[in-house]
Amino acid sequence: MLREPLSYSRILSVTAVKNYVLCPLIPWIQARHGLHEDPTISMETGRMSAEEKMEIAEKLGLPRPYVVEKRLYSARLGLAGTVDLIAGRRSLVVLEAKRYRRRRRLSRHFIAQLMVYALLVNDIVGPVREAILYLGGSVLRFQVTGEWLAEAERLVRAAWRAVSSEQPPRSSVPARLCRQCWYRRVCPRMAETVLF
Repeated sequence: MLREPLSYSRILSVTAVKNYVLCPLIPWIQARHGLHEDPTISMETGRMSAEEKMEIAEKLGLPRPYVVEKRLYSARLGLAGTVDLIAGRRSLVVLEAKRYRRRRRLSRHFIAQLMVYALLVNDIVGPVREAILYLGGSVLRFQVTGEWLAEAERLVRAAWRAVSSEQPPRSSVPARLCRQCWYRRVCPRMAETVLF
């Protein structure tokens, strides 16, 4: 889908940071060329309702109240996103829920997304003590520390540098994974590589 190219004076989305961790070329292509992948069938079926997210929070014993699908914006970070669920009152828990199970080593970008949501909630709502990634029944729990938040902020700044650059960022994604990428048709890396 063609959209207006992103000017780096605008807001960066949490999804762009997640995509940066998956492959830095994706948010760069989106920013420079205004291209965005249309939702796939797995993306559509993978969406969870607010009720499902609250059921997961209940099952995990997260403290009430729950704030579901909260849109947040940080002027300091130039960052916006919609967090799946915030639980608690003073010491908060952030939940990012995905319908399908994935191996942990293939979930790095989802962990980064969770980290950045925790950073955003910590900046805007209040102190976050725990962040939880729910992957189709498996649960990854993380204690939110100053170091963890600093790493999330480093990722945000790195993603900003990538989308702000005229030159494409380097990517260390294995070339075999590029074959499945929707952006391969316009990817500068693919112009340099012949895939068989």
